[in-house]
Amino acid sequence: MNNQYRNNTVTINPKTYLKTLSLIHIALMSGVLIFGLVALYVTPKNNLYFSFSNDMLFLGILIFILMIVFMFGLVFKSILKQNAKKQSNDLNQALIQYQTTLIIRIALIEGPSLFGVVVFLLSGNLIFLSGSALLLTYIYFQKPSREKIIKELNFGNDLILEFEKFEEGINY
Repeated sequence: MNNQYRNNTVTINPKTYLKTLSLIHIALMSGVLIFGLVALYVTPKNNLYFSFSNDMLFLGILIFILMIVFMFGLVFKSILKQNAKKQSNDLNQALIQYQTTLIIRIALIEGPSLFGVVVFLLSGNLIFLSGSALLLTYIYFQKPSREKIIKELNFGNDLILEFEKFEEGINY
């Protein structure tokens, strides 16, 4: 068994860590997807339309979504830079912080996406649901991988070797 309890810490190897991150990613993505599909199902078909007629509402929501996505980029980069300074050689802490940062990154995109689904429910305008679908696609491409983790955390050669050690595991 890969998870062993020793002195209130869990030993997780890189493969298990990536599975955990992938599961978190899928769970956050599936919430928006299921909510969007339910919203599409419960909206009466005669109320579905695709137009820009309500320009002020559309413009306001578009600006809101763009601000959130822009803020996500700034927040994510600043968190990674702060953590890189703190844990320059501590793989365990770097991976814990990366997991936290990944959740924040996806949540900052998930919020506007859920908001778009709610506005679709209220208005029946498919523009908002399609905007949510675009954000959901963006979330999909944020899927964590070994290469992304190494690149985003700017691992040195020693940390790359430590991260790739499968047998020893990482204390978490």
